[in-house]
Amino acid sequence: MERPRPGGGAGIRRIGASAVLQRAIWILWPSFLIAAAAEMAFFALFDPGELTLFGQPLDLSRTAVYSIGFFLFWGFAAASSALSLYLGRER
Repeated sequence: MERPRPGGGAGIRRIGASAVLQRAIWILWPSFLIAAAAEMAFFALFDPGELTLFGQPLDLSRTAVYSIGFFLFWGFAAASSALSLYLGRER
């Protein structure tokens, strides 16, 4: 009788640490570049001091608005890159 492997099951494929790191780089680096470009384009058009949320002015410094904007852009771009990587995988 064959013993089940710990943590492994039928249809579960394990990947090594270097493959995980490579996929993370494939997702995070291009999304970082896109976020930087989106940040420059967005804040070239909109002044962070004049932004409002639900009609109320933001009570944040310009640096905080720039930082939050960058991380939001980076998150959206990373989600897009991850979805592309997921949909392009080999079956």
